[in-house]
Amino acid sequence: MWRIRREMSSKSGGDRTALFEELNYCLRRLFASSTIRFHAIADRLSINVTDLQVLNLLTLEGRLTAGQIAEMTRLTTASTTAVIDRIEKRGYVQRVRDPNDRRRVSVEPMAKLTKEVGPLFSETSGSWENAKNTFDGYSSEELRTVVRFLDRLIGIDGNHNGESSGRKTE
Repeated sequence: MWRIRREMSSKSGGDRTALFEELNYCLRRLFASSTIRFHAIADRLSINVTDLQVLNLLTLEGRLTAGQIAEMTRLTTASTTAVIDRIEKRGYVQRVRDPNDRRRVSVEPMAKLTKEVGPLFSETSGSWENAKNTFDGYSSEELRTVVRFLDRLIGIDGNHNGESSGRKTE
């Protein structure tokens, strides 16, 4: 595996500042790699990356309201509506009215999403399998720490001031 990287923590004996710098480096590399992958998938589907990310959230979370999508993506309500319009027009989702409150509308994934988009995400599952193998030497508690960190990071990105994203992690 190729890697262009400064030796930080090993030279500093694990200095906390150096570890944070290394963590920042690793996260930026991860985000860059993920962004490139998502752009490639979006190109294959002839959609934009924002639409793909909303589809990704819907495959992960299932039915969501427009408000939930806006909160998770930090898109404006107008932009969220535009995304939902585009992905609904392509047949990936449908709007479903709440039978108890007609004002409330959820966005629900359709079978076409699983059929057309699922395989493209599956092509990257080899990367996930390799990633899982890197955790072979980690204890369950260490894995819980990684999950808590990522969950809090999602919370920060979702503008929750570093709190948990609200997802159950244990």
